[in-house]
Order: sequence, then structure tokens, then C-alpha cells
Amino acid sequence: MASPRRMDFHIPGEITDQIISFVWPDCHSLCACALVRRSWLPASRLHLFYSLDISSGARYDHLLTQVIPSKKLNPWLASVHELRLCGYLDIRVDDPSNGTNDSRRVHRFIHDFAGHLPNLRSLQLVYLDWHLCPPHPSAYLAISRFSLVREVVLNYCEFPSFNVFRRLIVALPSLAELSLKYSSWPSTSNIFPPPAYSQRRPVLTRLRVVSVAGADYVDDLLRWLLQTPSRSAIQDLAFMSISRRRHVSWRHCHMSFLQSMSSSLTSLDIPIVDTAGTQ
Repeated sequence: MASPRRMDFHIPGEITDQIISFVWPDCHSLCACALVRRSWLPASRLHLFYSLDISSGARYDHLLTQVIPSKKLNPWLASVHELRLCGYLDIRVDDPSNGTNDSRRVHRFIHDFAGHLPNLRSLQLVYLDWHLCPPHPSAYLAISRFSLVREVVLNYCEFPSFNVFRRLIVALPSLAELSLKYSSWPSTSNIFPPPAYSQRRPVLTRLRVVSVAGADYVDDLLRWLLQTPSRSAIQDLAFMSISRRRHVSWRHCHMSFLQSMSSSLTSLDIPIVDTAGTQ
């Protein structure tokens, strides 16, 4: 008896691409999809490159030496929309101290990846200590090549001065959302001189700051933003000050900033909590 003929069941590519899109952000499943058949590879690879998390030296070196120089893989970097870069390599989430701070390596990121991530929209930097390796003067020009970045998240980052922080932020032409969590720099004088020229950047619509209560460096940020177009553009504003005391008085600079923002604000979140979690 002749064996029954094998029937191929064809699913249109538009449908399989849509199904694969629901797999993201499960990278392991996306890798499995990429191995099923050749026609599934483009959609799988598209979503695999959508969000990059560089938290190990091996991953950074692989991107730098295997992906960027590759004529086959380099075009897929255009699919990257989100990137997270950690200053500690092989970090454990539950114990960051077990990681190895390699800020010197990751600070090369600005130069190594400039021009290779044309569609990057969100950049998150974690545990970067710019004291260890201050940015080269050319870094400000290089970071401007991330021309579509709209969101910057700085968590536990240390800057050698407010001027370094300011220049990095101003260099991003499309920046609209800024979030800082325990990121700081040595405070400047309480007297912030007026700018000698008109400042066109940044034009922030969203600002979120988490800091230790009474931190002077936050005053530096607010005084500077009052001299930029962000003064009349911020719509979503959030402050959180962590304190060991149950009551924290608002600083004069904070109040002046809020008064200046009143015409544009549509969302305001300013809880003040102590270490016990009382709000």
C-alpha cells in the first residue's frame, strides 16, 4: 500500500510575522522561532534586536567585534529601539557589589556605537561612574549622532561635574524625557549665573527625579532647566525624595521650579517618603 502523500500546510508570512511579534520580549522563544524555518528568521531577528541589554563584557565585545563589522548583521542594528548599558559587568540584580565596575570599557560605547544605532529611541545607563573615565571632548559630538533618542534614564550614575552631565544631555537633539535615580555630581555654587546665550535644548516634556532629600545637585538641575525651553514644555513631572525623617521641607528652588511649570503641567507626582515607607 502506498504511503499517504505529505501535505505542506502553508501559513502566510503576514500571519507568522504577527504571531512572532507576540512572542517578544521572550528572547529564548524568539531564538527558537528563528531556528524553525528560514522564513521565520527575519521577523524573529527583528524583535531580538528591538531591545538590547549590555550587562556583560562578553556581550559588549560580541556586538563590537562580530555584529558591527558584519555586512550581514550590521543592518539589523537599525532595529534597535531600546538599549540598556550597565557599568558593572556580569552584575547580580540582588547584589550589585558582586559585579566588576568596567566603566572605562562601557564609556567607549558613545564612540563605538555612534552612527550604528540610527533608530535608537530609549537609552538607559546604570551604575556608570564617569569619575573613572571622564568623557573625551569628542564624546559630545559623537553622542549627538544618536539623533532620535527621546528618552534617557540615568540610574546610579556619577558625573565629575554638572557641566559634563549638562553637555551630554544638550547634545541629544530629540531628547524629550529624562529620568534620574540617585544620579549625582558635585554641587555647584548656589548662585547659578544667567546664560550668556539662548539655550535651545533640552525641550523636555517629562522629568522624573529620585534623590536623597536635601541633595544640592538636584537644585543645580532645576536652576538650569529654568533657563531652557523645558521651563514651558514639561507636562509630566515627578519628584521623590528619600529621607530618614518623616517630614522634609521643600527647598526654595523646588518651589520656584514648580511655580514656573504651572502653565504646562498636566501630571504632577511629588510623594515624600521616609526609609520606613511612610508617605
